[in-house]
Amino acid sequence: MKFKPFIIFVGPSILMMILFISVPLVTVFWQSFHLTQKVYEEVEVETCIPGFLKPKCTIEFKLNPIFDNNGRPITKTDFVGFQSYKRVLEPELFIDSIKNKNWNDLM
Repeated sequence: MKFKPFIIFVGPSILMMILFISVPLVTVFWQSFHLTQKVYEEVEVETCIPGFLKPKCTIEFKLNPIFDNNGRPITKTDFVGFQSYKRVLEPELFIDSIKNKNWNDLM
């Protein structure tokens, strides 16, 4: 097969593989280094129960999400790098298990 018909035949498949396989893999890999969380504010709530001589009051602190003008919660995204992977894999525990030759800790 000549080069030009071969490229015309294979080119769309290669383009679709790059578009639908490579690009999503790269974006998911990049997003795994970021952590998105809702933004909360701490609110002090005082609850009073009527008593005989004086009311009994308790103070609680509650976390309420902060909303924007459209009513959607505000989120904050931080770059965390390999911290997410480090929390899951626990390399210190792995190294200690190998040093102590305790193979049951690896399971």
